[in-house]
Amino acid sequence: MKRLILLAALLLCVLPARASISEAGACSASTTSCTLSATATGNVNIFWAYRSGSTTAPTLPTGYTSISSGATATGGTVGSFLLYCKVASSGSDTGSGTATNATAVAGVSYAGTQASATAPCGVQGVSLVTAANAKTSTTASFTTLTIENSNNWVVGFLGDSAGSTCFPASLTSRTATGDVAIGDTNATVSSFSTGTCTVSSSTWMSVTAELQGPTPTYSGAVLKRSWGFVGLSGNNPDTANNIFIRLEPAGTPRATASGDLILVSVSYPSALTPTISDSLSDTFTSATSCTGNRKYNVYWAIASGAATYVEVGFGSLQTNVQIAVAVFYNVPASAPVDVTACTAGIVPTTNGGSNIQSGSMTTTGANELIFNQVFADESTLGLSNKANAVGFGSGFTGLYSELMFGSAAQYQVKASAGAINSGMAYAQATHDTFASVAVAIKSGSGGSAPGSGISIVRSQMAYYNNLPSTSQPFSFPTSGNLRVFMNEAGTFSVVFSGVTSSDGATCTEIASTGTANPQLYHCDNTTAAANLTGTINLGTGTGSNLFAMYDIAGAATSPLDTAMAAAGTSSLTAAGSGGVQNLGTQVAAGDNEAPALCTTSTCDAPSLTPSVSGELILTGENHGTGPASGAITSVMDYPTATWNSGGGDQNAFMNGDGIAHYFASSTSTVHLGYTMSNTSISSWQALAAGFKAAPASAQQLPQISVIRP
Repeated sequence: MKRLILLAALLLCVLPARASISEAGACSASTTSCTLSATATGNVNIFWAYRSGSTTAPTLPTGYTSISSGATATGGTVGSFLLYCKVASSGSDTGSGTATNATAVAGVSYAGTQASATAPCGVQGVSLVTAANAKTSTTASFTTLTIENSNNWVVGFLGDSAGSTCFPASLTSRTATGDVAIGDTNATVSSFSTGTCTVSSSTWMSVTAELQGPTPTYSGAVLKRSWGFVGLSGNNPDTANNIFIRLEPAGTPRATASGDLILVSVSYPSALTPTISDSLSDTFTSATSCTGNRKYNVYWAIASGAATYVEVGFGSLQTNVQIAVAVFYNVPASAPVDVTACTAGIVPTTNGGSNIQSGSMTTTGANELIFNQVFADESTLGLSNKANAVGFGSGFTGLYSELMFGSAAQYQVKASAGAINSGMAYAQATHDTFASVAVAIKSGSGGSAPGSGISIVRSQMAYYNNLPSTSQPFSFPTSGNLRVFMNEAGTFSVVFSGVTSSDGATCTEIASTGTANPQLYHCDNTTAAANLTGTINLGTGTGSNLFAMYDIAGAATSPLDTAMAAAGTSSLTAAGSGGVQNLGTQVAAGDNEAPALCTTSTCDAPSLTPSVSGELILTGENHGTGPASGAITSVMDYPTATWNSGGGDQNAFMNGDGIAHYFASSTSTVHLGYTMSNTSISSWQALAAGFKAAPASAQQLPQISVIRP
């Protein structure tokens, strides 16, 4: 019963809000005044006075507020109008006053608007106003309005010299007599397009106005998905341009939806100006930036749909670049940024508290999203002292943290307007220099909550270079119930020998028989850990490792699909292991892996058949010489780019290899593979595993954060 009550309550939260505005009374008369049938204290009483035969508008009665007035051009049958209002002082305050020289007057009383004794009815009651008129026309029109908030109505006013009034289907008539009529939408609307109706061949005048309902209250933005990466360093030979970050594909639980907010954080050499774009050509705007040893910027865009990638371009090959991406919903439809702060050149003096701060900013509204991005403020990345941990600020939730080059992001929803100085702590033996960017995003209702099913909430990368027989720290904020750690270079490089977490979670390796297979550890049935820390335990070997860490929600209690079957020439790593592997060698440099020219129905790197539908498949591939330029069937989780000639295999963005994921909607065989842009023939080793979703009855309900009056 408790579950049913909770479900019912949540369903009520997502139902469209009932209109707070209501019509209380109306009037119309072919004279200079009319008396409303009813009103009440605090109602906004709106009156429409039309004058046929003169371009001089009727006179505003004493004690009333003018909203708008207008007239036709001279010549032929002319006309003019006055739109005015007052806030009713009592239930008997029903009069229109005398609009001298009016041919006819109409009025409507509305309850539940923003108008009050101290909030003028011409500003807080009625806001946007558009007007139209024509002579000897049989088509009257009510023109388009851009609606300011989701609790507003639209009201239409019409005057006609021949006493022929009408309304389009989008407006309901409230009152009409002779030359005047008033109609409204009788409900809240999110938009209003031009509507027309038929009148006699006459002179007509119309006004379309937005009636202001209560300002909606929202509980603030909610995270949908985030990506954190390492970066490009001048210490590595690779340089890149046109860097692609793949987003979740359409139809999957955390695909970007129309109205979602995309935030792209970028650090780059200060002489550059990056170009940010996505697959839908959405417009990205710089929220704020500051300059230290490099430049630090946060860009935003309101998504128009399910964008599949974000691209960061510089116009030429570059290095010393860092990128992170986050997607939120419950945001404004436009102009989301309230205030910002950005400070570079920060050198912490302690390892405690919030030792890296953006600088104070003062928000102006309730429940604003505070997004805070930190980057190492170093001319050459990778020269910094590796951090031991990141501590997210009080009240903040982490998105990701990267300890080798130095970057992290966090967010919170600030309940009330006021000053805030966003901060987090980097723990280091010797402190480097940092930059911190903070952006306050207004509350809103745009975007969509994630769908049901297993899904990735956060992914972040960690780079460990030639560190055998050590335990390397990580900081990884999580909110899901499954964690996966994958080493793309596997036993070909320094062996991945285990994960130790601050919350004591048990992490199990998927058995692998390959000599150079990627390695995957999964930590099942975990709980949220906002400040999770731990170590990646490394064994013997030589080389660099670029780990992927996944925070996954909606997983089954025992998620690994141990009944997964191998297909094609792929094989199970062991009976019932849940791992599928394959290996091979290119015939020619640049061949797909594998085989050459393989497609979503023929690739075999590896091929596997899930035992149940709705699984999340995670896969990695080690390329002796890369880089991979994309994933076939799956979604590449490393950035891809245009590289320097022969480049792409020696960098901390992708290390030349591939890690990707795929949502298997059915139990059909899945053919995984990679497109390659390498310039010499390479061997490859691939591994994949599937993770089952929780039963529908156990799925977490979507996070609902919109609260409407």
